[in-house]
Amino acid sequence: MVASIERTEADSSLSHPAAIFNSSPALQRLLDKLDEPDFLATPAEQIAQMQLEAAREVFAVQRSRVQVLKRRAEDMGIDQIRTKADIVPLLLAHSVYKSYPASFIAKGQWERLLKWYSTITALPVDMVDLEGVADIDDFLARLWDAGHKVFTSSGTSGKVSILARADADYEVYESVIKDNFCWPKTMPPEPMPYYQMTPRFGYYIIMCTSERMIRRFGIPGTEKYLSEDRLRVASLMRSAEMRRKIGEGDASPSEIAEHEAEAAAQQAKAIAEFDSIADEIIDNFDKPIMLSAQWGMLWRLVERARERGLPEGAMHPGSVIATGGGTKGLSLPSDYQEQTWKFLGPVHYVLNVYGMSEMSTCYPACEHGKYHIVPWIMPFILDATGENIVDPVGEISEGRFAFLDLSYGSRWGGMISGDKVIMDHAETCSCGRPGPVILPQISRFTGPGEDDKIGCAGTIETYIRGAIAE
Repeated sequence: MVASIERTEADSSLSHPAAIFNSSPALQRLLDKLDEPDFLATPAEQIAQMQLEAAREVFAVQRSRVQVLKRRAEDMGIDQIRTKADIVPLLLAHSVYKSYPASFIAKGQWERLLKWYSTITALPVDMVDLEGVADIDDFLARLWDAGHKVFTSSGTSGKVSILARADADYEVYESVIKDNFCWPKTMPPEPMPYYQMTPRFGYYIIMCTSERMIRRFGIPGTEKYLSEDRLRVASLMRSAEMRRKIGEGDASPSEIAEHEAEAAAQQAKAIAEFDSIADEIIDNFDKPIMLSAQWGMLWRLVERARERGLPEGAMHPGSVIATGGGTKGLSLPSDYQEQTWKFLGPVHYVLNVYGMSEMSTCYPACEHGKYHIVPWIMPFILDATGENIVDPVGEISEGRFAFLDLSYGSRWGGMISGDKVIMDHAETCSCGRPGPVILPQISRFTGPGEDDKIGCAGTIETYIRGAIAE
């Protein structure tokens, strides 16, 4: 059970996210599904009814706490959620979470960046101390110090999304992984050595949740990371900016030379770190291990094991692998996933989910590879503009994926993504559990570098610009 959380003296300065749990019995019932033998076995009609009730209750709490939601609701004349369609105008475009002007960071305008952040979080920011902040990493650290356990996107586009979370939000995540991380399989019977092929510290979601993963899966003291360094957001953003300048011909020869020298030094360090952890993982292939690695790293691990002469099926069948995150621009064979699983062999569980870091948890795939809806994240299939719910044709609807994650106390959990998905509304999935499900054919609405045209995005970003200009 995800327990209601009482406000304590230590966090009395914040509007604790537990207010959501305490104010929404329907949300609590949805989260209590985690205690059932199969948390995804409740008929869709019952879940949909509870989700709408919870949406009504959560909106009633959050509309006065999240500035951008309050303004949007006022402009759209929505004072109460009565139907699922009432929620659609209240969903935020995914671009909202990086809608701050880049100049705020470039010019060190941290007060203005904090004011921007205050428009999208439900938590007060008056306890955030900005004295002496030198860069974006300092800024994020000060948010953490004040109880805002934010995380960021990867920053490969040159700008990171900044997403609010609080301890209570992470507690929901910990409740999910406690007994259901390996759904539909059972959890491994014993803790295992834990390997994570990322730096230990940073603001990317996998780093913010690793301690909880270790508590659930790892043998204490065995955890090993790609490095003990902090992944610095400022470095990621600087590199992305230089790639843009070089691509557009705006970088000077000295800037290019400095960038290339820095990149070469970082690459040499990264190779040495990778070789160290990869060899240790391969040396332990005969034992059950928990391995967390994005696709690029996992593929390189396979290549390393092949170089060392290991045969196919070398990994212990009791191991658990968590991967995903795309290829991050790496050039991999078109069948890299098939090659990887063939080489590693059948293991206890491979994480197969659909979702995004903006969600508290993802939709897990059943034995038939179809993604099932977790009770507290309400799905929407919208048209290309993100303004209307797509009616199913027969039992199928195809369109832009959006969701309302009801479990977030630190922000409004409604968001429109850039993904095009197909939802099968059949009452029963081919696995025998209740539908609806999202089919594995998932694509993007736009190509690299193209603008994603979501109808509400410009309007909502105008709200935010107006708020930070005041």
